[in-house]
Amino acid sequence: MAAPMGAISNMTVISNDGAGQVSRNVSSGVHETAQLLKDTTGFDVIQMLKGFGQPAAATAGTPTPATTPVGTAGNGKSPGQATPQGPGQD
Repeated sequence: MAAPMGAISNMTVISNDGAGQVSRNVSSGVHETAQLLKDTTGFDVIQMLKGFGQPAAATAGTPTPATTPVGTAGNGKSPGQATPQGPGQD
């Protein structure tokens, strides 16, 4: 936490607790927000961030998304759009 705080050129703290309390408040706020997100949506942002920046081998066994765009039948046409059949038709 010291390095990011050191990069701040000017900060005004209006608090009886002092500037040292700022980093504790930020840390506490991030933790509470992450827990609230997990409790309300089931999305664990902390777990997701733990794997962020890891090599692809670290995620072995994780299913990869399909490469066919949603709403296509794999032929570049919408699902309800007919594919021409017969000679000379593309």
